[in-house]
Amino acid sequence: ETVAKNLMSMTYGATLGELMSLKELVKLLLEKEHVTPRAIKVLLDTLVDKTTDTPTYELSAAAVVLSMVASQDHNLVTQNLNLLVSAGFSGDVTLAKNTCILLQNGVPDKKHIQEFTRLEETHRLITTITSYLLDQLDKPGVDWVGLANEAVKTIFCLSEVPDSVLTELLNKVLVRMFPPRQGDLLD
Repeated sequence: ETVAKNLMSMTYGATLGELMSLKELVKLLLEKEHVTPRAIKVLLDTLVDKTTDTPTYELSAAAVVLSMVASQDHNLVTQNLNLLVSAGFSGDVTLAKNTCILLQNGVPDKKHIQEFTRLEETHRLITTITSYLLDQLDKPGVDWVGLANEAVKTIFCLSEVPDSVLTELLNKVLVRMFPPRQGDLLD
C-alpha cells in the first residue's frame, strides 16, 4: 500500500517532465518487482473508491500511475476493463482523460499487437466513451477539447472501426451544437 500511495503522491502537481521520469521509475520498479500485485490492487481499489472522502485528485493519480503500469503490463487493461469503464467515466473529466490515457497505454506495442483484439463499435467501452463525451459537451468550465482529444485517440487505439464510431459521434456533436431549424436543407 505504501508503494502505491507514494507513487500517487508523486503525480500531484507534477510537470510533464516529472511524469515522464516517474514513468521510467515505475518501469524499473516493475522490473525489480517492487510494484507488487498488491500495490496494483491498491491502485485499482483507489480508482473505484467513489466515497465522498476520496478526493478526485487521488482518483486521477491512481489512473495516472496505473497507465504507467499498463504501458509495461498490457494485461492490466484487459483483465480490468469492466472496472476501468465503470470507474473512469462516472464523474470527473480529468479522471476520464486519465482513464483514456490508461486505456491507450494498455494497447500492446507492434511486437505484440497480433495478441490484441480490437473492440466492436457496440462494445460497452466504446459506447461509454462516446456517451460521456456527449454528456460533457454542454457543461460549462469543462476542458471538452482535451477530453475529446484523448477520447478520439482511445477510440482509434481500441475500436475495430474507429472511423465509423467517430463519424457518428461527430454527427451527434454537430446536431447538438447546430440544431436544424425548420426550412434548413438538412430537414
